[in-house]
Amino acid sequence: MTAKNSKPRPPRPGRRSAGGKPNLVMVLLCSFGCGVGAALILLAIMAQIFAHTALSLDLVKPFASAAAAIGALISGYVLANGVRQKRLLCGVACGAFYCLCLFCATALRGTVPVLDQQNGTLLAALLLGGTLGGGLSALGAPGSAPQR
Repeated sequence: MTAKNSKPRPPRPGRRSAGGKPNLVMVLLCSFGCGVGAALILLAIMAQIFAHTALSLDLVKPFASAAAAIGALISGYVLANGVRQKRLLCGVACGAFYCLCLFCATALRGTVPVLDQQNGTLLAALLLGGTLGGGLSALGAPGSAPQR
C-alpha cells in the first residue's frame, strides 16, 4: 500500500484529534473516574485503618473530607492536563462540580442543604482540592515557568 492510497486513521479515544484539540468527553470522563476512584480507594483504606486500630471515631469526618479533597485534586489535575488551556479554571470547575454534586445529593436525600461547619468544611475542601489540582497542573506545564 502506498502513501497516496492510505486513509488517515481516526484518533484513539482520549487522544487529541487531527486538529490538535482534545476529545473533551473522554477527558471529562477520565477526570471524573480518576477523582472518584482515588477518593473511593482512600475511603476504603481509611475504613480499614479505623477498623483495625483504636483511633477515635470523631476523626472519621475529617478523614473523609480529606479523601474527598484528594479526589477533587486528582480530578482537577487530570482535567487540566487533558484540556491544556486555562488550567487553573479547569481545577476550579472540578471543585465547583463536586460541590454541586454534594448539594444535589443532599437535596435528593430529602433534606435542605444547610451550610453548617461540617458541610462548609467539605465544600471548602472540594473547592480547594480541585483548584490545587489545576494549579499543580499549571505549574508543571512546559512553558508555564517564567524564563530568565
